[in-house]
Amino acid sequence: MLAASTSYSGMPTGYRQFREDALVRKCVILRATWATKAGFETVLVPKEKFLDKEGKPDKKAEETFLAGFQPLKEYIDRCNRTVNADFKWRNMLMRAKLQGKAVQQIVYADKSEKGQAIGDPKMLVPLRSDLVRPKTAPDWTFKGVSYRGRGTVDTPAYTADELLYFINEDLDEDKEGLSDVEPIMWAIEARQRILQDDLPEAVTALWCASILWRLDRSKLPPGTTDADVKKILQDHVAAMAKPAKQSATTTQFENPVVVDMKPDLDKLVNVKHEVDFEIIRNFGVPRFLVGYEQEVNKATAGEVIKAWIDGPVKDDQMWLRRNIEAQWYTPLVNRWLTKNQKMEQDQDPPVRVHHQWRRLTYVDFLELMNTVTVAHGNEKWITDKKCFEVMQNGETTEFPPEEVLSPV
Repeated sequence: MLAASTSYSGMPTGYRQFREDALVRKCVILRATWATKAGFETVLVPKEKFLDKEGKPDKKAEETFLAGFQPLKEYIDRCNRTVNADFKWRNMLMRAKLQGKAVQQIVYADKSEKGQAIGDPKMLVPLRSDLVRPKTAPDWTFKGVSYRGRGTVDTPAYTADELLYFINEDLDEDKEGLSDVEPIMWAIEARQRILQDDLPEAVTALWCASILWRLDRSKLPPGTTDADVKKILQDHVAAMAKPAKQSATTTQFENPVVVDMKPDLDKLVNVKHEVDFEIIRNFGVPRFLVGYEQEVNKATAGEVIKAWIDGPVKDDQMWLRRNIEAQWYTPLVNRWLTKNQKMEQDQDPPVRVHHQWRRLTYVDFLELMNTVTVAHGNEKWITDKKCFEVMQNGETTEFPPEEVLSPV
């Protein structure tokens, strides 16, 4: 199990950086959380438009028609609850961002249980993206995948209808996808080197000396080899007192040279910040969401949040919606309609199910909250429960008197 391992060197690219680097993890989680945090609804949509005698949309006729398919919507909603869909969509977005693709096996029920018939989706089981290889026919039809080296085009380990297969940036249309981590590998490696090696060494050098020992090879016994000299140097440095930085060269161990080598810590920290910003920019996350406060002020916070929601968040939602509707809802709709004799096999369904994200915007109420907070002397003025509801419901938020705290 990868999750139980701390041997980072053997982990696949993307997943390793997510496990090892706090900033990469935070950025990826923010992308997935903001895309899915408001929740979603399933919406029935008729295949044909309903028009009245004047050629205008006939909402009443459409509602009457869709009422006959309400059990279909209930079936889709039940399938979503059964497989814990909101959690799965979030995780699949993260996995695809990290490794280029996210793959889940659809496990179907083999016996009737409470509220579940034979052939209904029972659970979604994640497959390791780095061990999945897509299998396509000569006409580019997706047949399925091989997994852990098992499976061919004719006999895939998992067939296409057994999978949810979400691809990130399928530029070559080969169903391999591209990782969002790949372009910033150099920045992640530089950041890790600064955090693990350079900063600890610089901090030590700031408050203690750097000592250089010299070994005179002419005073060593005849026949002393280079390997012997290397070991002498290593043993001597290891035996010296810490925390001073000790080093040695091939002259006699006589008076040590104390060198004042104070590092420029500000420059090192500035380099780290630039590397951090490169990673943050790559994921399109506002800096103040990951703990950098430079952008937080009344004049720009609202616009930055609006750009974040209208850009990366909506892009992620659209990507998820298209994959969910094509690979999850459409097969479920066809199965239910055929089973309940609402259409013949291979017919176009009379209705479709759309995946609709609940709206989440911040521009309107952010200005209101800032204004009221200042008027209250920068003190808390709504309950914790209402604050959480505001973050979920966006512009539809209301402020009942019982959820507003009176000023002291």
